[in-house]
Amino acid sequence: MKVTRLVEMEDQYEAARRIFASDRAWTLVRGSDLEEGESQGLPRWSEHVGDPVLESNLTRRVDFALFMVAALEDDTLVQQAPAIVGCRTPSALATPRRSRPDPSARSRPGRCADWQAGPMAIDEVLADRVRDALADRGIEWTERRMFGSLILLVGGEILVGVRNGGGLLVRVDPDESEELLRDAGPWYAQVALMGDKDMGPSWLDVSPDAVEDRPGLDHWLDAALRR
Repeated sequence: MKVTRLVEMEDQYEAARRIFASDRAWTLVRGSDLEEGESQGLPRWSEHVGDPVLESNLTRRVDFALFMVAALEDDTLVQQAPAIVGCRTPSALATPRRSRPDPSARSRPGRCADWQAGPMAIDEVLADRVRDALADRGIEWTERRMFGSLILLVGGEILVGVRNGGGLLVRVDPDESEELLRDAGPWYAQVALMGDKDMGPSWLDVSPDAVEDRPGLDHWLDAALRR
């Protein structure tokens, strides 16, 4: 077992060396044990694996994903290897922060934001219209606030998100994406961006104008439901 572990560690060291030798803006996240459950907020992180804040060695799986997304927008983490832990674990709660939390920095790694109940400037009218449209179809859904959106999930998977400031983030079949974009035109739908990188063909940003009436909203909800 010791020999096997040594080989695994050497492979990890080599992978890290190649990542940081690249000219791309990589971030290597050192995770912890993962558990299922509702989001607790962005994890706490440290540069040093021996930091007391990391002692609990536990992070919610959804919050690990949140950190990976948020890290794309934090230039201070480029070429770094932050180690993370859930922000509501015993070690995180027992370890003082190095600086006073900035309430405006909700999307910054290292801030334990309440992604379930925190105030967000989503379009509540559009959110209610999406809820009504799903209810009319007899579809059950759950909701979660993340990525600057109110996310609606069906069967545990993201269907659409009501965007901060209006519009929809729509998850579609990647095979349909090109046709949907072509039919809508660039003023009404584009491939969604996360920072300066696109999220891939499955994720489309749909403008408020494209869903201002029920037929338009139905069109994009139906596309999401076909996925």
